[in-house]
Amino acid sequence: MRKKVLTILVLCVCLSAGGVFAYSQATKVEGEEEFRDIGIGMRQPVNLLLAEAQTGEINTIGSINGSNEADAMGEVLGIKISKTYFDVRYASYKSSPLDYENPKEAAWDSIKEEVWERKFAEENGLMPTEKEIEAYVETNREGFNSTSEGRILIKALCEGMGLTENEYWEYNKKYQAPIALIHINVEEFLEKNKMEKPNYDNISNVILDNNYFEQLS
Repeated sequence: MRKKVLTILVLCVCLSAGGVFAYSQATKVEGEEEFRDIGIGMRQPVNLLLAEAQTGEINTIGSINGSNEADAMGEVLGIKISKTYFDVRYASYKSSPLDYENPKEAAWDSIKEEVWERKFAEENGLMPTEKEIEAYVETNREGFNSTSEGRILIKALCEGMGLTENEYWEYNKKYQAPIALIHINVEEFLEKNKMEKPNYDNISNVILDNNYFEQLS
């Protein structure tokens, strides 16, 4: 259960309230410092992402808007990914207690999967509605707040990220919950239709700024 909960955090997918409840009960909230450390690792890129989003420089999938293409670190299926957006994903893998052997490659693979799933969802009518996203966030938020353990863990994560809990859930609604719901919808569709996702290597992608990518550990 510990690995499951932390993996959900690392992948920037909406946190599973049920998973955190079981984890916190089993470990007597010993995960508090791990949640705070993850938040600390993500603080700078998340706050920069939120600041840039307010100016309209990038959208919710990290695609470059306007003339700011110098910030693009890579491209997946024709979508340019900003360094700021990738920094958030990379930080989540880098700060994970799961100790990824190559966090930048794991983060890039997750971006490839995210872009592919979003395009697939758009083409097959699988995109979640705003109401579905709001309901998903509220369910998870209520789940955390329903137990003292859950409240401690989400408070630690928010403190680490330098966000209030309301700010965190707004961030979750804009960036994390849609990824989670798209993933769920796509997985269910693929299973129902006996289809498989392409391997990461078969998803068209290119690193546009190799100097930036190579300096990441």
